[in-house]
Amino acid sequence: MSEIMEPQITEKNFADIIPEGNDGISGRDKGEQLRERWSLDDLEKQDDVIIIMSVPDKKTLGQSFIQGLFSKSVLGLGEQRFNEIYKFIASPIVLQSIENAKKSILARSRQGAII
Repeated sequence: MSEIMEPQITEKNFADIIPEGNDGISGRDKGEQLRERWSLDDLEKQDDVIIIMSVPDKKTLGQSFIQGLFSKSVLGLGEQRFNEIYKFIASPIVLQSIENAKKSILARSRQGAII
């Protein structure tokens, strides 16, 4: 009888990286640095993983930051697999920013732009 494996759940909280007193975070380089710090490449290689990203209320993530953090994931995994792996707990505004960034990443990729 085979055992059903539960997915590994990893939680990442943006409260850890948004400085006290700031409304949010922006900058592609900051997104790329956080991607490395959180070892997202390694996490994504695992078969059954769900990465929960929580953004505190009243905080924002800039488009360039989101693209720096997730371009490699969206392009490498594809949008469907990205959506299966990543779950977000955030305000509607932040969720819309993430959706917009994904669409921008995919559109620029189709146009042959370097992301």
